[in-house]
Amino acid sequence: MKKYDSLSEYRKTLSDPKAPFKSWVEGKLIEAIWSHAPCVYFEAAALMLVEGRYAGHTDTYRSDRGFTLITSDAEIKIDCGLRLYLEPTWLERHPKDLQLKALLAEAKNRMEASDVALAEYALLPGKDYWAKIVRKELWLPPNGPETPSRRAHGTALYLSDKPFVDGHPQGEASSLTNWTY
Repeated sequence: MKKYDSLSEYRKTLSDPKAPFKSWVEGKLIEAIWSHAPCVYFEAAALMLVEGRYAGHTDTYRSDRGFTLITSDAEIKIDCGLRLYLEPTWLERHPKDLQLKALLAEAKNRMEASDVALAEYALLPGKDYWAKIVRKELWLPPNGPETPSRRAHGTALYLSDKPFVDGHPQGEASSLTNWTY
């Protein structure tokens, strides 16, 4: 199995860099912030819900450790932009833990919401994920008054717990990963 130090390096070897592919994750196990469940990466937030659907978030957290993406023929170090399309691995509307109860009440007041939940989105070893490498063009602002803005490219990994349909993930991105490159 070939090893790659970056997603961009691996992307160059693909016959169709825009095609989704099946993958798994490996890495040092860490504990998710609220559920304490073992995972290799997590994102967490207090979510505002309207009629049961995501409408905003606050108090966001994410693990700061990279992980390895495994495909049928490669191991790729991941420490770049990530966009998760996952169902929450943990969702709690009425936590028993007093600290979580206080965090939820504070978030509810701050968002002026009637329905709030704490959610974690975790990448778990041994679970199948569908991946797609996305390269976006973006413009960077000037570095000073006499330098123009400049074009750049950002590479991100889209990960989903459901297969992609017509090249697109099913469902919505988790609340934290919108445009994190």
